[in-house]
Amino acid sequence: MSRHEIPDSRGPSRSRSVHPRARAGVALGLVAACLAAGCAGGTGRPVTQAPPEATARAAMSSAEARHDSLAAALAAVPEFPDAAPLEMRLPADVADALKGSAEPWLFAWRVGVGTLRVDQLARTWTRPLPADREVFDGNADGEDLRLTFLDLPGPNGTTALDPYGEWTLVQQGEFVHARRLAPPSVAYIDLANHERRRVLVLSDRWARMDGALWLDADRFVVFAGERFEANPWSGGPVLYVVDVRRQTVTRYAGPAADYEGFTTVAHDLDRIFRKRFTAIVFDGA
Repeated sequence: MSRHEIPDSRGPSRSRSVHPRARAGVALGLVAACLAAGCAGGTGRPVTQAPPEATARAAMSSAEARHDSLAAALAAVPEFPDAAPLEMRLPADVADALKGSAEPWLFAWRVGVGTLRVDQLARTWTRPLPADREVFDGNADGEDLRLTFLDLPGPNGTTALDPYGEWTLVQQGEFVHARRLAPPSVAYIDLANHERRRVLVLSDRWARMDGALWLDADRFVVFAGERFEANPWSGGPVLYVVDVRRQTVTRYAGPAADYEGFTTVAHDLDRIFRKRFTAIVFDGA
């Protein structure tokens, strides 16, 4: 075991040794004395600790400052030059609800248009819902097939959407066949009151319905495509927001594509539609 030699006061020829344990005890004693005296980094001033509530307030202030800086940075992000005017865009809650759910539709239209974002959809009009009501009989011929294969049940379980009114379903043996026999339309079904209300009909031969999405118990969106101009030919994506409680339907249109781009998107969306309903045999176009 090593020991440290220190000179003895009786002369240079004699020395005495101090064991390391004894030296450690002396050091600990010095540290204790310093703490008792309130030393601060050798300055001789007592250490002052902030009370817990002051520390918490400082931490909160720092966090708020960071949050404000982040908000300012986000606010400074420039708008896309091709975005719709802010007052004509989709409501914020609708745009948020479309995140993820609308991606297949958006991606398909990007092929034909070149670009499509939610902020490019601009409001064109808001109209009252049409008073097109009829009795709904779930036992009528074909209604059970529609409820099983095509209709979208509502959030509260007492309503449903039929967004594929152009398709007629027929049972043939073990298979269900679909035929396109009518203009694209969307119906809101009140199962509790046995009522069907047709809220949207697109009569143009180029128009198409590509599904719907519930936002809440009173609102839903419809994904569509329409011809905008006949000469020169142009068409593009359209989104409808239907509010049953307020009795309104609002149309939002996106960027336009030419004939070739529109038909390319139409074929792609038809493929996606048929792939989604693999249990149905689609006859004809």
